[in-house]
Amino acid sequence: CLKVIESATAYQWLFNVKSQLYQLLTILYFEQDDIETAKKVLNDSIFYFLLQCNHTHYDNFDFYSFRPLSDFLLDSITNNYITVTDPQEFNDPVDPPLLSHLDYLINNTENTKDKQLYNLQKEIYGKVRIRCLLRTLPLPLKEGRDFHERDANERERNLTTMWAYYADNHKGICIKYVLPKELTAHETNKDSVLLLHEVSYQQYYELKKDAFNFQEALFSKGLFWQHEHESRLVYFHRYKDDKFIKIDIPNDCITEIYIGVRTTLLDK
Repeated sequence: CLKVIESATAYQWLFNVKSQLYQLLTILYFEQDDIETAKKVLNDSIFYFLLQCNHTHYDNFDFYSFRPLSDFLLDSITNNYITVTDPQEFNDPVDPPLLSHLDYLINNTENTKDKQLYNLQKEIYGKVRIRCLLRTLPLPLKEGRDFHERDANERERNLTTMWAYYADNHKGICIKYVLPKELTAHETNKDSVLLLHEVSYQQYYELKKDAFNFQEALFSKGLFWQHEHESRLVYFHRYKDDKFIKIDIPNDCITEIYIGVRTTLLDK
């Protein structure tokens, strides 16, 4: 069945079907103790799931990234690339709840076989790489199209809390990216996918629930953070597991750089 679906042109866009079939195959191979094949088909399941999510492309929308200063960051500005990284490097250990949920399941199951499966899932889901980008407006609202420029400046000033959270207490910088749809809308190759997806805010994410929902665990956050209007640039490669990935961007994507009030003269 999968061979037909993979090769037939008529089925090339059935990403959801492919993802679910590979998810089922993961369990079947795992139950047969073929762990390596189970890992391979779980990679395929994640790949097709993210392809399915990559259905909306925002052209020339504003996104903000608050960062502490580093030689690595300066190099990315100089050479026009943006990085996606292992979410385990984030300052919030439960954001996204993707791996935290699996950790909870691993630590709270007495069934040895289930524990092995959760560890397998954590290894493969842990290959997802993310860059968090913030906005002054929720998507799909667009600055410059629906709002006066003065309003946009006021909203940028309201991002003040982000300096403390993400830019080393005002000693870092904020980069304003205006991203073209071509960044994520180009034809994805057979091994990797890059997508931009907005975060869904909810009262809380319940780690204690038994069901694991990949999309919810990857793109959800508490209501406390909804003022960030966050979107996530997500990258996944079926066969590689690099901790940091460089994504090339057009030369004019960086339109402004804001410097923190405590940034040193040397860093300025």
